[in-house]
Amino acid sequence: MKNVLITGVSGGLGSAIARTMTGAGWNVIGLDCDPSDDLPGNASGNMTFILTDLTDQDAVLNAFREVSEKTSHLE
Repeated sequence: MKNVLITGVSGGLGSAIARTMTGAGWNVIGLDCDPSDDLPGNASGNMTFILTDLTDQDAVLNAFREVSEKTSHLE
């Protein structure tokens, strides 16, 4: 299965992209500083959310460490 990372996944554009990708069967790893209860793909199980403030360099590094633990590659 293909994997994609989307930033801003709780917002309008990020959410729309994530919905399209999960609908097409992709695994989505979504980063955002604002968790949403209605993240696309949650019901299908192919959405992983990582709470991340992209303005904080340490938070971004930690997020990418977590991504590398969850998957061996991104498309």
